[in-house]
Amino acid sequence: DRAAGVAEFRRLTDAGQKQAIAREFMQNIAALHAMDAGHVRLDGGAQSRRIADHVRAELAIWRAMADEVGRPDPLIDFAFAWLQANLPDPDERVVLAHGDAGPGNFMFDRGRLTALIDWELAHLGDPMEDLAWFSMRCVMEPVPDFAASLRDYETFAGRPIDRARVLYHRVFVSARVVVIRHRNVTGEPGHAIVSRGLNRRLLVEALAAASGTALPPSPPVEAADTAQAALYDRVLNDLRDVVVARSTDRQVTAAAKNAAKVVKYLREIDRLGRAADNAELAALAALLGRASASVETGHAALSAALRAGTVPFERALEYFAGHAAREAQLAAAASGGIAHRHYPKLP
Repeated sequence: DRAAGVAEFRRLTDAGQKQAIAREFMQNIAALHAMDAGHVRLDGGAQSRRIADHVRAELAIWRAMADEVGRPDPLIDFAFAWLQANLPDPDERVVLAHGDAGPGNFMFDRGRLTALIDWELAHLGDPMEDLAWFSMRCVMEPVPDFAASLRDYETFAGRPIDRARVLYHRVFVSARVVVIRHRNVTGEPGHAIVSRGLNRRLLVEALAAASGTALPPSPPVEAADTAQAALYDRVLNDLRDVVVARSTDRQVTAAAKNAAKVVKYLREIDRLGRAADNAELAALAALLGRASASVETGHAALSAALRAGTVPFERALEYFAGHAAREAQLAAAASGGIAHRHYPKLP
């Protein structure tokens, strides 16, 4: 209501225009970071001149949000243990961070940026975090030249980016998104399936990049179609060829497409679910040194071991690479091209 334009960056087809808008975005983010945040007071955060204290406060907030669910998630435990152990402490000025910066969270009109929007995650902290958020949002809505956008930020901010801190915050950004999905309080179920498959894999990849650890290849789970495959296919064909093709109601079309994602996921669960569970149980047994009665009890045991600090980092990361690959494989049919997206390469 306060600014002209739209936020659907992915709909732009002119690469030059997209890059120009991204440059304006970086100019605005640099200007935000240049503001004097010394007088800003926000509930829930630290009152400190050290960036590390504000990052530590954010870690506590998001750790509590995960714990509030009351259901263990060993990947979340693993990520937060690494984040706590590797927290950067730069001798730089605290800034007001947007907290969800990037394509989809700015508006533009006629080739010009008109507003930054969606400020509900704003907080005091590290300017490099907003560049990590930009990286995350570029997974879904890429800019034509990611490296050029980072150079634009350096030009407008008058300082080089800190690559190690951007990699650290990519882990924290991914962990936040995984926590949001773990809480499962918003969103259509089809979108939730796609988000879970993508973002758990991105978190593992971010941890590998930030720690300088090479991930081993994860072989896919194999299984033949079941007798129910034809039923799933019939429903999917009807959703596509009857409901979507013949409806002029946008809400009906959107609901049908979301339902199709759920059916595609259920088809993969029907085909691969047992094999994926068996692979998960075998991987948990190899990591923990004992068999688990179920995947759920195995995950609970792994969470306890991670919190106790008894699992070596490299072995845990190798397990989570396989775990994330299996979850991503189950969600791949519902995800389409998004199933193969990665963080843009950081120069």
